[in-house]
Amino acid sequence: MRSSRVIVVLLVLNIIVVGTALAAFFMTQRPFTGELHAADGDSAQQLRELSELSAYQFLPIEKIIIGVRGAKREHYVVIDLALQISAKVDSKLLPPLVPVVRNSVVAELSGMRYETLRKMSIIELQALIEQTLFDDFAARQLKAPFEHVLVSKMLAQ
Repeated sequence: MRSSRVIVVLLVLNIIVVGTALAAFFMTQRPFTGELHAADGDSAQQLRELSELSAYQFLPIEKIIIGVRGAKREHYVVIDLALQISAKVDSKLLPPLVPVVRNSVVAELSGMRYETLRKMSIIELQALIEQTLFDDFAARQLKAPFEHVLVSKMLAQ
C-alpha cells in the first residue's frame, strides 16, 4: 500500500511538472504568436493588394528612342514604358496600340529641350506622357484602353 501511494504521488508530481513546463512554453511563445497573427493581417492586406494588382495587365513598350536638342549638341533619350490596362480588356487588341503610343511619345518629347527633359522627375514625365496619350487617343476618336502609363526605364545620353 505504501508503494502505491508513492507511485500516485510521483504521478501527480509528474503531471504538475509537465503541466508547468507546457504552460511556461506557451507563455513564452505568446509574443511570437501575436506577431504571427499580426503578420497574418499583413499578409491578408498583401493578398488584397495582389488581387487588386492582378485586376490589371501591363503592355510593355520598349526602346522608344528620341532625339532631343541640347545647348551644344543633340542628345538621345531611350524610354521604356508599360501601359497599365484592365485585365478585362482582350490582350489580342493591345499590340496595334504600340505604334500609336510610340508616335505620340516621340512627337511630344522630341520637341523638348534636353535640359528641360533631364530636370523632370519620373512622376512628371509619366504625367506628361499619360496626358499626351489620352489627348492623342481622343484626337483619333479612340477610347484609350489603358488607365496609367508607367516609365519603367529612362536612359539619357
